[in-house]
Amino acid sequence: MKGFTLIELLIALAVSAVLATGTFYLVQASVGTRETLMEQNDYFSKLTRVMRTVENDLLQWAPNRPVRDAFGTMHPAMQIDFEGFRLTRNGWQLSRFSDLERSDLQRVQYRLAEQGSDICPYGEPGEEGGCLIRSYWLHLDNDGRLEWRHQVMMRSVRAIGWRFLVEHNGQRNYRDLWPPDDVFPGTEPPELLAIEFRLQTVAGDTLHRLIPVSRLPAELTGGTNGN
Repeated sequence: MKGFTLIELLIALAVSAVLATGTFYLVQASVGTRETLMEQNDYFSKLTRVMRTVENDLLQWAPNRPVRDAFGTMHPAMQIDFEGFRLTRNGWQLSRFSDLERSDLQRVQYRLAEQGSDICPYGEPGEEGGCLIRSYWLHLDNDGRLEWRHQVMMRSVRAIGWRFLVEHNGQRNYRDLWPPDDVFPGTEPPELLAIEFRLQTVAGDTLHRLIPVSRLPAELTGGTNGN
């Protein structure tokens, strides 16, 4: 019975080594592609969740419900300032597994928190940008004991922005502030039609959406002192 020669064994070993090397790189490339696809899917899922949450909050804005702070000052149902963008919204559903009694109205706030802060801890090494934070109160009116509860909606956010589409004296234009700062006693306030939300990520993606809102009542609810 004739066996393999040394040359035949060396050729077989060489072919096996080539096949093993090719298989290793193919598996490595497949794993890398899978991880990349999973990261991209997670990234776009977060973007979709952010836009859907913002849209739901704005669509359920309660324009007739200002809130009272711990000092007794009334604040508008929607307001933007250096602290962030805040509004009162309807439709806050209570889980049937919770015993908490509260209103179905909710006060929410959006802002961009710097990385390394209490509500935006440092992420992976080299990660840039801040955190888009959605905060809320368990009750609308603050008696001095309420604290914001924070949700990190997305990391690696470079910037967010809000603009307010209004109609005033038959003309439509965008405002950067709400309530507007050019409303004087005895003058007709602008009517808020929609809000534009913009989000820019560190990856270079910029998203914006124009979302219609509930119409304001005839009288504009401002920040006045309450008793």
